[in-house]
Amino acid sequence: MKFMDAVIETASSVDHKPTLVVAPVREKSTLGVLGDPLVINMVTPFVIVAGHNAKALCEHALGLGLECMKVNEDDDKKIFSLSYEMVLKGDAQILMQGDMANTIFRDTTLLNPGFSDISRTASHVFILEGGQPRGPFMVTDGMINHAPSLKQKIGILRNALDLSRVLGLVRPKVAALSPIEYVNPSIPSTVDAAVLSRMGDRGQFGDAIIDGPIDIDCAVSPSAAQRKGISSDVTGMVDIYLVPGTEAGSSFVQFLVLLGGMSAAGLIMGMKAPCIINTPFVTRSNKVVEIAMAKLLLDLG
Repeated sequence: MKFMDAVIETASSVDHKPTLVVAPVREKSTLGVLGDPLVINMVTPFVIVAGHNAKALCEHALGLGLECMKVNEDDDKKIFSLSYEMVLKGDAQILMQGDMANTIFRDTTLLNPGFSDISRTASHVFILEGGQPRGPFMVTDGMINHAPSLKQKIGILRNALDLSRVLGLVRPKVAALSPIEYVNPSIPSTVDAAVLSRMGDRGQFGDAIIDGPIDIDCAVSPSAAQRKGISSDVTGMVDIYLVPGTEAGSSFVQFLVLLGGMSAAGLIMGMKAPCIINTPFVTRSNKVVEIAMAKLLLDLG
């Protein structure tokens, strides 16, 4: 069984069914994944529909077994605000982006003091599988923090470790990536990676192995590490790739999906609720995986 299939199976076995709110819904295709029996078995989808065909969409949603609210509003930001207000009131536990621009989603959630968790760093975690014999791995942060500080990287790593443990990874191995494998004060990511690695040695991230700075070839290939004289406990066995910023992370993930044929699913963590954002290279079936991860994070996190 593939890892992502196992995630869905585990989430389906948990009796508790949180409410997943999605807004705005303007397209029939958006309702399709929410009406999937696998989704209905895991969560209670609640959709907020809008647009000229809102009545027909709501009727279709009800026919799929979804809960629905129809609004007469054209402003996506105002419509979406209804969904995160449901979360803040406790009427919904998972927030999912509907048919609107990513910039509006981010501005309405990540930049909203009322929805942010000030004790944590908001970050996105991708999980990928396929094309690597030893199994799945994570990449973070590829969507939220463009040039994270060391403090933000600590929060980003903690989010990924939390998710990895919820998904059943034991003593996750982390590669804190940099362009080179040695500390160079002129390259801030090498310094940050070295600090994170030392924090890991001191047990500040719990039961995890963190190594850095390490470049991608030494992280992936034992022969490359041997050639460069690098001895690492994570080489060839990385569970989490911590990237220097979103430019590296987004490019890394898209390359693996579009050219490497891997499957990807992701989740925004560190907010008042797990958030699912639209990503063009995440398939419909993997959107179900994202919902499963969000549910497990609530139930087991």
